Amino acid sequence: MNTILCLETSGLGCSVAVSQNGDCKAFKHVLDQQYRHAEVLHTLVSDVLADLLLDLKNVNAIAVSKGPGSYTGLRVGVSAAKGFCYTLDIPLIAVNTLQLIASEAKKSTRQQGNFLAMIDARRDEVFMQEFDTDLNPLCEPKSVILADYTPPTGLNIFCGDGAQKAEARFKNDLNIFLPDVRPLASTMCKPAFDLFEKKQLENVAYFEPFYLKEFYTGK
Repeated sequence: MNTILCLETSGLGCSVAVSQNGDCKAFKHVLDQQYRHAEVLHTLVSDVLADLLLDLKNVNAIAVSKGPGSYTGLRVGVSAAKGFCYTLDIPLIAVNTLQLIASEAKKSTRQQGNFLAMIDARRDEVFMQEFDTDLNPLCEPKSVILADYTPPTGLNIFCGDGAQKAEARFKNDLNIFLPDVRPLASTMCKPAFDLFEKKQLENVAYFEPFYLKEFYTGK
């Protein structure tokens, strides 16, 4: 039985899940507008393990949402994940945050179309990735100015908190908008297990979050 502790801190939500052979066995989630993930993450970890009567020593790997997303949120999650990996001497797995958003959106609709996972960035910008109806990626994650963006033809399902920006520009009878869809640690369970089985693991010492763009200081 491969037990993976999954951490998701890339946005307003902070969530933790325990995966056993790819199945989500326990899940905790907190939505925090103040990004106090550093204060709640370890409590959530303790809670999900307690739900299953497990200890950290029972965990075979740590999975973390790698980004893109909030600079602060990603740092918290990755720092915690690396700390667990060093302490327990177990591998690190990184999962694409935009993939998690698209996977959550697919659960929310029966419509067949392209899933356009979007994370709100500054002004008219989003971090995004396009997936087909089977969630195969159609492009790499990218930073997009919506004024310059042309969606794929056909029905498009805009998902993630960046979808709210997109709705004002691309609303029509075909497109669907799911701005409340967020990446969750529970959705990470299956892809994290698949990566673990394929031994697609990260170098704990050198791994950094995937910010997509440099941190904006406002100066």
